[in-house]
Amino acid sequence: MDIIKHLNYRSDHTFVNSKMKDDISAVGPTLKVVYEGDTVKVDASASMIDNENGGNAALEKPTKINTTTNIQGVVTRNGESSIVKLDVLSSSVDAEASSGLKSSLTAKINWDKSIGDFGLGLGLNYITRESYAGTFLSDRNTPKSDQGLSATLKWALPFNISLTGGISYSQLADIEYEMKNDSGSIVIPSTASLLAYNLLVSAPVFGTYGGIDAAYRYSDRSISPGEGPDEATKVALLKSFWSQNTTTSFKVTLKYPF
Repeated sequence: MDIIKHLNYRSDHTFVNSKMKDDISAVGPTLKVVYEGDTVKVDASASMIDNENGGNAALEKPTKINTTTNIQGVVTRNGESSIVKLDVLSSSVDAEASSGLKSSLTAKINWDKSIGDFGLGLGLNYITRESYAGTFLSDRNTPKSDQGLSATLKWALPFNISLTGGISYSQLADIEYEMKNDSGSIVIPSTASLLAYNLLVSAPVFGTYGGIDAAYRYSDRSISPGEGPDEATKVALLKSFWSQNTTTSFKVTLKYPF
């Protein structure tokens, strides 16, 4: 049995167009405690990060600092050929009402099992979000809650090449969708669904020094308008929210030092 404690201080700065006045910073402490037994590992962490956008100075706006407090617990159980992981994250944002998101709670559970050259993974996730009174979430199309499931299948090929395919489905609830009209705007409470397929090929062509990853993702999102809007508004909402996206990526990784 081992208990390990970590305390670190984060200071990330991103300079937009290499301008100091456009400094986007994330600064704050993180405390992490790790318990590791024979088959069970527990990670508990807490952080308080100040987020500041220095670009407001260029726009002659007052600088606002949003403080995000995160508390996270991860429990991992290792079996002979399987791994079960539970991950719970609670976040709260101390900011003015205009910031939108006030707090969120995320819970994920994953089960992974090795079967010869194959690896099977199953997952469940649940997220709930709360906005400040009288505001939308940070993205006005963000659901206040969503729950979903996922499945992945990994195949180990010769020369350490791996092929991973996945599918996920999420049900999105309590979407406060805002639409503009002649009199201003209206908010239509709605629900939606998201179906996605993923494919990843990884090849360690540089051995222990790195490799190449090629990924493909296809997603299909649709919305179900709530009661209230007329037929023309519903049609406009369906056209505005519905989307099918295809994403491909290619990444080369090199590990240093050699």
